[in-house]
Amino acid sequence: MSEPASFFLHAHITESNLKKFFHSPATNIKDYDDWLPWFTEEQRLYGDPAKMLNNLATCNSGESEKNIYAEHINFNKETQIVTMDHIFLSESYETFMPLMACVRGIEKFITPGKNNFALIYYYWWGSEIAIALEFDANGSRITANPKAENLTIADAFFDEHGEALAEELYNKQGFI
Repeated sequence: MSEPASFFLHAHITESNLKKFFHSPATNIKDYDDWLPWFTEEQRLYGDPAKMLNNLATCNSGESEKNIYAEHINFNKETQIVTMDHIFLSESYETFMPLMACVRGIEKFITPGKNNFALIYYYWWGSEIAIALEFDANGSRITANPKAENLTIADAFFDEHGEALAEELYNKQGFI
């Protein structure tokens, strides 16, 4: 797809653990060994995924917070849920992967339960999933088929806020 995909993260986490995550060392592609098998089980991108992953292996540095390029990060103190979003993130796995590697590090800090996930998909243009992470008590897993309830949560967020987010981004950048 050549249109920019949307990014959305939804995770149950305490405020103190969110702060710990933000100040923890950013995780990288090299910190997980399941990226390449996921890319090679079916063709997910044009080009060589091993080369891309190798080139990006240590792309993140410093604290996690400095490597998360979401447009918005919101924490609800009542529900203990953090959301992160970017309505038009990118159209490239070279942009997706550093972000997903970094947010994957939240797995050590979340409150185990339902609906802990990160998703990059083509909300504005259809429903194709680029990549998703689902978190549970055992860590995280990569998928191109997130649970329907997680996709429903992301869709509901962008259905409610998408127009305003697109307008905000356009006013900020002058383009989408």
